[in-house]
Amino acid sequence: MTSEDGGGRGGERPERLCVIVVPDGEEQALVEALRELGAGATRLVSKGGLRGRKSATVLSAVPAGWVGRVASMLHERFPASTEHVPAQALPWWSEGEGPDDEVEIRLGGAVMFVVPIAGFELL
Repeated sequence: MTSEDGGGRGGERPERLCVIVVPDGEEQALVEALRELGAGATRLVSKGGLRGRKSATVLSAVPAGWVGRVASMLHERFPASTEHVPAQALPWWSEGEGPDDEVEIRLGGAVMFVVPIAGFELL
């Protein structure tokens, strides 16, 4: 984004901050996909994730009307999968659950949080 274009194609000002979490190693593909849409992106180093899997966080400030496009791109390019794991392997396992109980968990894909931007300045 540049100060000349106001932050998006056609001079649209960014009104939403998309905070997108993807599996570690997928962040470059996400940044490139956002650039194809005409949005900028900033990668952040992050740790954590279910079952010790690493993740990456990417920030992208977009016009409000672009959020649906970003969400559609995430569904298409970063599909989630599921896996069955023993309940006792999860951090929230409780003693009330049997040791043979399995839980289906979501893996991969992307998670997006959309935050309104109250103000925006390029410094």
